[in-house]
Amino acid sequence: MSLSLPSAASSERATPATGVLSGEQTKHSARKQSTEKQGAEKQGAEKHSTEKHGTEKHSTEKQSATKRCCLTRNELPRTKMVRFVASPEGVLVPDLAERLPRRGAWVAATSLASVESSALVSALKRALKVETLHPEVCGKTLIQNTQVALTARILSELGLARRSGLVVSGEQQVRAIVQERGEQVRILLQATDGAEDGVNKIVRLMHHRAQDCLCLQVFSAEEQGHALGRNSVVHIVVLSAPANRKYNPSSRGEDGLTSRLKTDLTKLQLINRGQKHV
Repeated sequence: MSLSLPSAASSERATPATGVLSGEQTKHSARKQSTEKQGAEKQGAEKHSTEKHGTEKHSTEKQSATKRCCLTRNELPRTKMVRFVASPEGVLVPDLAERLPRRGAWVAATSLASVESSALVSALKRALKVETLHPEVCGKTLIQNTQVALTARILSELGLARRSGLVVSGEQQVRAIVQERGEQVRILLQATDGAEDGVNKIVRLMHHRAQDCLCLQVFSAEEQGHALGRNSVVHIVVLSAPANRKYNPSSRGEDGLTSRLKTDLTKLQLINRGQKHV
């Protein structure tokens, strides 16, 4: 029995067919890779869009203008409220910067000192979803700790504002800046132990020249002086823009540091006011 071998012509004819098939497979593979690449890019773009939207949503929620007081259940501007968090040991901490990652509870600054300690602790437990809180940092101690922390934060911010050129101090300098740039004055701080006559004169001038200005007497001359690197300072104004910058009457913006300082001073004022009504 004899076996017939394929002729050379047949081999030559088979080779081109194999080559054509290989080319088609290559094209198909390239199209498949292109499709997969486009799909991956689309999926990546959708994921990026979702993450971006989620980040924006979280940022919006974080910067919500109002918060609900866990004690009164009323919604108030967050600038008039204090946020608290509890450590794993049950220690309450005032989150003045509003950045601590743990679950927070918001309390109206005026209500903080004007309610019974037991009612405040119960409301904080419910809001923070904890069973126990450290007894040594509840009630009046918590209020005192909040006031001390706020005072330290404000005096630190005041020092930063001075280094940023936002602070003018001294009776004559304050009177001059109010006369020249009354619209830029955002905060007037006068020492609690300052001369009544001098304090009243500047207050009257502020009412005529300054707009949207917070006028307070919460610190002693020594405390204000320490914040500014001096022995004592009775009169201080904080501006919306550095004093060494050319005055622009059309500018209504406010420096972020000035805004933060104003918010913290307002909270301290409300807590102190709540204590007076107890």
